[in-house]
Amino acid sequence: MKGYFALHEENTEADKPFTLNAHVRERLESGKSLLQMVDFDARSSAALSLGRIGDSRAIESLIARLYKEKEDEVKDSIIEALKAFNNDMANAELEIYLDSITPPHLKDVIKTFKAYDKSKPIADFTQYLNDENEEVRRYACACFCELKDERAIDALTQSLYHDTVKIIGIVNKW
Repeated sequence: MKGYFALHEENTEADKPFTLNAHVRERLESGKSLLQMVDFDARSSAALSLGRIGDSRAIESLIARLYKEKEDEVKDSIIEALKAFNNDMANAELEIYLDSITPPHLKDVIKTFKAYDKSKPIADFTQYLNDENEEVRRYACACFCELKDERAIDALTQSLYHDTVKIIGIVNKW
């Protein structure tokens, strides 16, 4: 509902429908993009709305805004909107963008998990749970959470111990 109210004025009279916020109405009437509004909540709502509407004419504007946007919340909304299109162009552009912001140490683990298949040996994937880089281990744990592969239970349990020991070791050095 946040997005709805960001675009509409609150109406105290129950029998009247909500009307567009005057600022939003003015931008629409002048042909200005809602994606360029000052208020980041409004930009976020506009992006999500474009994704829900699903008109592919919005893809180029969303992609352009994604590269210019400074607010993470708005970027997340734009990414969600582009995913909603389920369109080859949107997917390809989104992949390019995500690759451009992915730290090099995560690229290998991401590539491996994209090729995930339950018929493959689980060791190909659990190796990342013991990586020396904490961010790689966290990402691998998140992937296993999404994949819901019961074969990973032992490895995940061991990674809990592994990370706990590492944390205790760091604390003891202080």
